[in-house]
Amino acid sequence: MTPDTANGRAITIIGAGISGLSCGIRLAEAGFAPTILARDLPPHTTAQAAAAIWYIFAAEPVTRTHAWALTTLTEFYRLLDAGHGPKTGLSLCRMIEVFAEAQPDPWYAPHIRFYERVPPADIPAGYVDALHVELPLIHPAHYLPYLLGQFRARGGTIHQQEIRQLADIRQPGQLLINCSGVWAGQLADDPAVYSLRGQTVVIEAMPAINYLDESDIDRIVHIFHRGEDIILGGSAEAHRWDLSPDPALSVAIRERALAIAPQLQTARVLAEQVGLRPGRHEIRLEREDFADGSAIIHNYGHGGAGFTLSWGCAEEVVALAHAWHEDRRRAR
Repeated sequence: MTPDTANGRAITIIGAGISGLSCGIRLAEAGFAPTILARDLPPHTTAQAAAAIWYIFAAEPVTRTHAWALTTLTEFYRLLDAGHGPKTGLSLCRMIEVFAEAQPDPWYAPHIRFYERVPPADIPAGYVDALHVELPLIHPAHYLPYLLGQFRARGGTIHQQEIRQLADIRQPGQLLINCSGVWAGQLADDPAVYSLRGQTVVIEAMPAINYLDESDIDRIVHIFHRGEDIILGGSAEAHRWDLSPDPALSVAIRERALAIAPQLQTARVLAEQVGLRPGRHEIRLEREDFADGSAIIHNYGHGGAGFTLSWGCAEEVVALAHAWHEDRRRAR
């Protein structure tokens, strides 16, 4: 379908992170004419620092997140099966996930391509349960520019500008998509939004176990081999906004990883990164209508699951956009 601005199909998206770009692509494919307004573009968004695995972390409610995540999983598998892994930064990562308490089979077990329980004798010391799973792994340094290119290839346009309030750019009869992430608290005047700061350490690639331990939110351990490097995580510090790496935290992250994979001791540190997850008690994905005929579709508050929920949320945004246009048509 060709974007049709003459028939009111123009849409403005706020934000060029994972949510804004995914929504922009799906809206363009649905025949809209999307324009992204953003202060920062990849590789300068905070999503760049993510140890991005297909996994729901700090995102509610599960009555919605599971369906969104499965839509995204389908898209990741499609890209991988088509051989697009290298150019997208997507790969399949087999990892061990450990738990301090016994766990039932995870909700996603029937939907992924490899899953088995770790035999009791092989569970790492200090843990009660462990799973061996294969999940999509996303390298943001490649995936976000790929999305940016796909958005432009579909006719999407981008303008870099800083927006302080959504009201400053809203016009009568206009549809906005609010994908402003952690900055939505200010832009949408939503006090429920807070920063969930995450720090990661990138080291040179070498043989390593892929490992996930989120049994203690204050001592998260991520070890993900991304081919060209290994990313170590992490942290989840609520209400902390600074973007400068904390040297002491980087040391702690590396020490936790070395306790699991001592073979990484000699790996050279390539980068220390900080990102700000958009925390909220639950994701806000809904339409807000105004008396002047304009509307905003809010899509923010994804916590640590922005990549995991991206395509599912984008498809719901498209459905809400179609519904808004239909409502306007009927009102004429």
